[in-house]
Amino acid sequence: MDPLRRGCDCTIVVACGDASTALEAAEIVWRHHYLNVEVLDPRVFEDRDVDAICAAVEKTHRLLVVDQDYASHRGSFDVVLEVLNKLTPGAVIASARCAGWDARSVVRIIEKMFNLSNCEF
Repeated sequence: MDPLRRGCDCTIVVACGDASTALEAAEIVWRHHYLNVEVLDPRVFEDRDVDAICAAVEKTHRLLVVDQDYASHRGSFDVVLEVLNKLTPGAVIASARCAGWDARSVVRIIEKMFNLSNCEF
C-alpha cells in the first residue's frame, strides 16, 4: 500500500471518511510544528493491508485512526485492534481514535500526542 503522504513522525489511517481532511491536517502539522505525518487510506484496497499499516506505525511509533462514523466507530476500532495485536509490545508510543473529525480536531490530537502547544489556525 502506497501512502497518500509519506512521513516519519506519526501515522494517520483513514478508516472512514474523507482522506483529504487527513491530508489537510498533515499539512497544518507540518507548517506549524515541522512534524512529518504519514497518511494511509487502506479503503482503496479490497483487503485492508494490516502489514503495511503496521510497517508505517513501527516507523513512526504513533497511530491515529480517523473515522467519520459517529454511530459505531467500528472501522477505527477494528484497525486499532488489528494493528496493536500484530505489533510487538512497545512499538507504539501513542495511539488514538478520532470520530466525527475535521482537520482541526486531527491536528489537536497530534499536538497532544507530542505534548505540543496548540497552533493558531
